[in-house]
Amino acid sequence: MFCMLIEFSVFFVLENDAWATFESDQLAKVGDSVKQFRLKRLVQAKSESTYVSVEDYVGSRATNPAKVLLLGFYASWCAPCQKEFVHIQAMAKKYGKDGLSVLIIDVDDDEVGIKKARTFVKKLKPTFPVLSDKHHIVAGHFFGKSLNLPSIYLRCFHVSASLRQRLKTTAAAFSP
Repeated sequence: MFCMLIEFSVFFVLENDAWATFESDQLAKVGDSVKQFRLKRLVQAKSESTYVSVEDYVGSRATNPAKVLLLGFYASWCAPCQKEFVHIQAMAKKYGKDGLSVLIIDVDDDEVGIKKARTFVKKLKPTFPVLSDKHHIVAGHFFGKSLNLPSIYLRCFHVSASLRQRLKTTAAAFSP
């Protein structure tokens, strides 16, 4: 089911795999707060929940709130994304103890691409969730109509300037 409520400037998508609320007339900008969304995991272990919400990391439901949230966008057809994925995994291991949380968002929108992405993720066994955004709900908020991959977004919450700079420098070095 798809529904857009223009008069309230809120965007909802009700499917079995996605939920989001965004201001529908603006793309995300530097300094914006993190908007709420929930997406289905691309690969799910038996002990994990089916859905992941950004609120679990930076919202009211966060038991251990992220100091830094890295949102990475990936697609199976994007070779640079696959290289970047490995580097993001290294960043997660290196900076996780300092409060870095990672969410990777797969934007494959057809079953063949989604299957390739699942295979890739199962092979790498990341320590962070990889979520499916096959309707480009979250990606659309960041990119509009044109996907620019690979892309990562860092959102810092109450971190030292030195850690913020180290993360930005490390992320820039990893980008293909």
